Amino acid sequence: MKLTTRVNRGGYSAYWRRLRTLSQAPSAKVSGLVSLTIFTVAFFGLFAILPTFRTIAELTREIDDAKAVNSSLAKKIKALENAEEVYSQALPRLTLIDAVVPGGPEFDRLAWQIQWLGADSGVNITSGSFGGFPLLSTKESSELSQIEMELTVQGDYGAIKNFLADLTKIDRLVAINEVNITSKGSQGVQVVTANIQALAYFLPGGEND
Repeated sequence: MKLTTRVNRGGYSAYWRRLRTLSQAPSAKVSGLVSLTIFTVAFFGLFAILPTFRTIAELTREIDDAKAVNSSLAKKIKALENAEEVYSQALPRLTLIDAVVPGGPEFDRLAWQIQWLGADSGVNITSGSFGGFPLLSTKESSELSQIEMELTVQGDYGAIKNFLADLTKIDRLVAINEVNITSKGSQGVQVVTANIQALAYFLPGGEND
């Protein structure tokens, strides 16, 4: 038993002496240094590369978000372009609506239209009165306001008929409530007189620019 122990101890001693000798050899030192260098570079290189990977991942996510935002903006721009096209097509009709139902009484314009219509129809406007509307609109309203009109015109029956028809066709919303026609002859000439009661509409408090 003791002999075996001595042999084993002798073998281990020889092994360690040989290992020490090999480790002190230049080739062993170089190999160990190279291994240590490779391990060190790999170890610190891993920590150096990790932030780069994180940066790349963040940039990729930001690029994806930017693409989504650009896509949403493109859709909104397209919708605005379509809305602008629809508005440009409807603008002439909107302008006509503003004229038919103006944002204020526009009495001067209405009076001029009636005078022009009388001259064009060949009737003589002998009297006219307007009322029932404020000179200054104080507040906006979605309900129509009206100008009360009473006109007296003279001429032949055909001219008066044309005047009444054209009065409802001007670019202003006008409603004829009542027409009273009388006819008198003087020196063989038949004169027709028409008393007209009508309303012209507007939106209060919304003066046109």
